[in-house]
This record gives sequence, C-alpha cells and structure tokens, in this order.
Amino acid sequence: MEVLLAVAILSMGLAAVIHTFSTSLWATESTHHLTLATLLSQEKLAELKQEGFPSPGLVSGSFEDYPNFTWEMEVNSTEMDGLVEVRVSIFWRERGSRKEMEVKTLLARRTE
Repeated sequence: MEVLLAVAILSMGLAAVIHTFSTSLWATESTHHLTLATLLSQEKLAELKQEGFPSPGLVSGSFEDYPNFTWEMEVNSTEMDGLVEVRVSIFWRERGSRKEMEVKTLLARRTE
C-alpha cells in the first residue's frame, strides 16, 4: 500500500514537471519569434533609410533567410513637408495562429 501511494505521489510530481517544461518551451519559442520579428523590422527600416526618402505607399514581401516570416511596409505623408510616417509589420505563424508585430516611426528627409 505504501509503495502504491509513493508511486501515485511521484506520478503527480512528474506530471507537474512535464507540464512546466512544455510551458517553458512554448514561452521560449514565442519569445524567439518576437525577438526575430523585431530584428527583421529594424532590418527593413535600415534598408528604407539607405534607399533615400520614401514615397507614400504600401509594399510587402518575404524574407529569403526566414521563409516563415513576411513583412508589410506602409509609408504615409504627414502634415509637415519632409516628414513621413512609416509602419513596418512583421507576420508569422505560431501554433496554428497568425501573429503580428508592428513598428511605427517618423522618417525625416536628410538635408545636406
């Protein structure tokens, strides 16, 4: 009887450890995807800055090195000349659902 009780207690403890481990793995995966999306959005903004002052519009695409991620960039004019609002959205799939991370910033025309 004592052995049976010990096995039952051990089983419950082991189940709790397995659940905690799987939850931790899921959280690590989500954090990795969000960090990667943040870095990819910074990459798109850096590319935009190198190309010069952007025209208003919407463009989208995918990342060659990260096929599970796609991007969308929208440039909108503002009331101030030489200043545009840029929105970069990164999309990916995680556990069967679509996730999105969005960054907005203002970009000024360079004067030389």
